[in-house]
Amino acid sequence: MLDEAGTQLSNRNYENSSDDLRAALDELDPGTKVVFEAAYGWGWLADLLGECELEAHLAHPSACKAIAHARLKNDKVDARILAQLLRTDFLPEAWIAPKEIRDLRSLLRHRASLVRVRTSLKNRIHAVLADEGLKVGSESLWTQEGGAWLAHVALRPMHREIVDDCCGLLDALAIPIRRLEAEIRQEASSDPRVEALRSIYGVGLITSMTLVAEIGDISRFPTARKLCAWAGLTPSVHNSDVKVRHGHITKAGPAAVRAVLTEASYQARHVAPFARYFEEVAKRRGKRIATVACRSVKIIPALQCSSYAAKIVSNHQQKPSSNSGSPFPSHSLNSLPRLSRKSWSAFSSLPASRSLRMVSSDTAARTSHIKLTATVLFTQTPIQRSRSALNRL
Repeated sequence: MLDEAGTQLSNRNYENSSDDLRAALDELDPGTKVVFEAAYGWGWLADLLGECELEAHLAHPSACKAIAHARLKNDKVDARILAQLLRTDFLPEAWIAPKEIRDLRSLLRHRASLVRVRTSLKNRIHAVLADEGLKVGSESLWTQEGGAWLAHVALRPMHREIVDDCCGLLDALAIPIRRLEAEIRQEASSDPRVEALRSIYGVGLITSMTLVAEIGDISRFPTARKLCAWAGLTPSVHNSDVKVRHGHITKAGPAAVRAVLTEASYQARHVAPFARYFEEVAKRRGKRIATVACRSVKIIPALQCSSYAAKIVSNHQQKPSSNSGSPFPSHSLNSLPRLSRKSWSAFSSLPASRSLRMVSSDTAARTSHIKLTATVLFTQTPIQRSRSALNRL
């Protein structure tokens, strides 16, 4: 604990439990700044600080070079350095997602982990059949006819035992996966961002919900370039004097975002407006790099603009405008991100009628608001002119 002058008032260890920490936090004045590192299981601490009316700051672990490169490193030294960085406004911070967003992330990540287990079991069955010299289609085994064939095909005793165990586990996994998918559909039914994202070719329910949960507030990223950097889709750069070397993508940020965007790019790379760009890059750099470029240069800007349009409509529904001369509330106009011309172009290349139809489904007034937003996007005008155009309406 430091005062405003940087003098250390106390520095002690506490048990990693809410009961032990609450007694110490209750002694602090409301609004006191508290910093903690994004370590294992930090969610409960963020909730506890909110309950105690304290200002929570989450330190970005990979950006805290003062701690990572320290010769003397222990908990007390780390705590003092974090407090000094916070006091001097040099603390590299990470976004603290609200509890609802963290719960949605846990739901989607739990389903993804079960699906990975299911996939490994299916691959195990295929490996056993290959060892027996039996070759079947990748999907024909998981139909009703395929299951009946698999139950009666002649296998060696050990292989039969493995197949039966894997099939039993697959049947057991199907129950929680169906329940989780039903919960995800229920969460998605009331979110206009999901409908806006699903207007992009290759983006389905699970992909859109994963992006909504992992990205959170889209206004955190003023440009599509910054969103790509957060998702770890930009190449690493090593620059010294006039020598510049570009490496592989950084793979920073959540791996779930890159995974679902890869699946979406595999579907979208063969249709307009993504096919031409994919073919151009594939000729020069190969299909693997072209797939990464497709999701970075084409899908991410369209994703950002779709989320932006849905956010304006959602804000307008939650806080109706008191100004009858403008269809959007003032807080929506002030929070417009400064998107690049490439972002507008990527969004405008999507099927406009489908984009508007997917987002607007309730009233004619809501449809007109979406059309106005899309018109602003399609014109590719600077954001300052967009604000003034909306204010004149």
